[in-house]
Amino acid sequence: VFLSRTDQAGSAEELAQDVLMATPTGSTIFARITAPNLSADRPPVITIGDQTLAFEAADPGQFNLTHTLNLRDLIPATTSEADEATTTDDDGRQRVNIGFQAGRSDLGDWDLLITPDLEPSMVLSDSPSVSEDQLVEIPYAAIDDYGLTTISGLLRLMAPVEGRVTPPVMDEIIAQAPEGQSLGDRMITTARQDLIAHPWAGLEIEIELTAQDALGQSATSETDTLVLPMRNFVNPVARAIIDQRQILTLRPRTGPPEVAAELRNLAANPEAFNSDTVVIIGLAALATRLDINR
Repeated sequence: VFLSRTDQAGSAEELAQDVLMATPTGSTIFARITAPNLSADRPPVITIGDQTLAFEAADPGQFNLTHTLNLRDLIPATTSEADEATTTDDDGRQRVNIGFQAGRSDLGDWDLLITPDLEPSMVLSDSPSVSEDQLVEIPYAAIDDYGLTTISGLLRLMAPVEGRVTPPVMDEIIAQAPEGQSLGDRMITTARQDLIAHPWAGLEIEIELTAQDALGQSATSETDTLVLPMRNFVNPVARAIIDQRQILTLRPRTGPPEVAAELRNLAANPEAFNSDTVVIIGLAALATRLDINR
């Protein structure tokens, strides 16, 4: 919203006196005033209810101010502190008057209705599934009164992992708005994620989604389960390597010696992969790294 002053008839300043502008808590005022006759020692000021804030000097005669409006800062601590400049209604909305002064000049004032910014809501609209092209599809619906900024997913491995009391989790960003923008106040869609190369491919996971708004408020969906898709390898060597990856995922302590031995066995049978020297070197290098990292 741009607030401007003009000297023409029917000016924005005159019209603003009769308009109560709804403004969500957390909104930021960006103001710039040109006042060549003022200095950094006598800057313009803004009054917000019973608060008075000074502008900061930029270039000579130029003054800037940035201030965030928060309901908790505007609501009087006691009823006796309330005045005509700030009033609160039954819905928790705060009416506040903001005015600008430069020296002895009144540059105008506006009435704002500072409204609460409610937490978003998020639900899975159907169970996650795997498409024909091996994409994980997660139908969801997310709503926020002033716009969503991030949709993220939490993947939680269902199978027990050696040496862990709590299951491992991984975060996936599904949608993120550019800074200062939103994804809209309503998203009813299906997220499609390519997780076929994920280390947990072929294993069962829990999925939950989280929606976040610009204030950092969030809502999390219920959880659902899914077996992550994995490539259907025809080559037996490739299938064996994937099996070893799952062993390392579920048995990170006792699995490496077993996996290293199996990788060396695979490398010792080059006819299984057309005696490809790159594969032989790669398998041997992986086995050695597992031995070193034990």
